[in-house]
Amino acid sequence: MARIIVLLSVLIAGAAQATGQTFHLGERWSYRTYAGAEESSLLILGAREHPVHERVYVVRVNNLIHFDAPEAAATFVVSENALRDSVIERIEDSVDITPFLESVENIYDHLDNNRARIFDTSILDAFSVDI
Repeated sequence: MARIIVLLSVLIAGAAQATGQTFHLGERWSYRTYAGAEESSLLILGAREHPVHERVYVVRVNNLIHFDAPEAAATFVVSENALRDSVIERIEDSVDITPFLESVENIYDHLDNNRARIFDTSILDAFSVDI
């Protein structure tokens, strides 16, 4: 938990390909998604260095319409390249991520024990489904 709190005060480097922006914890972004899910957004919950992908991010994607519940969300790890390829526009600058810190800590534990998948493809490709 302590390392998450430390991360809250650190700027996360990495340029967003389309916008030239850097990624910060608590930012909400629109992203390239499938038809009908345009209201979906992603929230940056965490970041850490990675030996293969250089930097990975913990993101939460909300309003996933193919789960039959408008409040459905998914939290997962994505490479910096995949995040850059996915985002369109920053929507909010400082969303409170406190409610998600325990989930982020669990994901870090999975990363440390090689039990977490890191998506290295765009979020659109990761969530492609036949609708």
